[in-house]
Amino acid sequence: MVSIKSNLNLEPEMNHLSANPILQVENLTLGYRRSAWFGTSSRQQLIIRDISFAIQPNETVALVGQSGVGKTSIANSILRFLKPWHGNIYFLGQNIWQIPASRFRLIRPRLQPIFQDSATALNPMMTIDQAIMDGMKHLKLSHAEAQQRLNELLQMVELEPALCNHYPRQLSGGQRQRVVIARALATEPSLLILDEPLSALDLVTAVQIIDLLRSMRQRLNLSCLLITHDLMLAQQLADRIIVLKDGVVIDSGPTQQILTNPSHHFTRQLIHAAGILNRKT
Repeated sequence: MVSIKSNLNLEPEMNHLSANPILQVENLTLGYRRSAWFGTSSRQQLIIRDISFAIQPNETVALVGQSGVGKTSIANSILRFLKPWHGNIYFLGQNIWQIPASRFRLIRPRLQPIFQDSATALNPMMTIDQAIMDGMKHLKLSHAEAQQRLNELLQMVELEPALCNHYPRQLSGGQRQRVVIARALATEPSLLILDEPLSALDLVTAVQIIDLLRSMRQRLNLSCLLITHDLMLAQQLADRIIVLKDGVVIDSGPTQQILTNPSHHFTRQLIHAAGILNRKT
């Protein structure tokens, strides 16, 4: 893939990454306020309590846990949708909850989510080429450069150019997810947040998307935060696994270590339920 230089002035951030993580989460605590009913006072609901982790360049870290444990809340906080009660999140060397919104908008294209429901992730009024090229706007490319990049991305995610004029409703679930991946890659991201990226797909398509994600990660040296309840998927994609239960980290380490020698009985239950007990990664 031909590299097209971005017009973004991110030199301070990229220099910072030479010796530091892409993402650093420190003592993160998250929660929600429940609205008051009939004159009663509002209540606070704690979701995530005092967790810390980092993602290094070219590394994939999986957050694993049951539904409702707070994995997506962590992603929302990294994306600056959910303000922490306590703690700090550093992305590209910037404390994202301390910098002005205008500064965050400059680095936001380098932080790209891929959600589980591709049908709602894409604008139904945009054709596929419009959706992908929309992700390039901040790069300030010429029309010829944008078209070249579009063609490269379509080839990379194995989509036929003939699909460019189609709308999301005209594509299969697997094709839509490939479009979502291409749109995310169009921004030249430093970090992908993969939030249950396979849960809406059938088994055959899911295997194809796993192969695609693995190939993209190796080819582009991407860093990824994988959010999943599926240890089998974490085994396929992640370098390290962090296991969450009741809002706290109960296990953390290299994938091989977690799957063969977990320290917490709940992790052992997850491994057994996934059918990968005693397997090598």
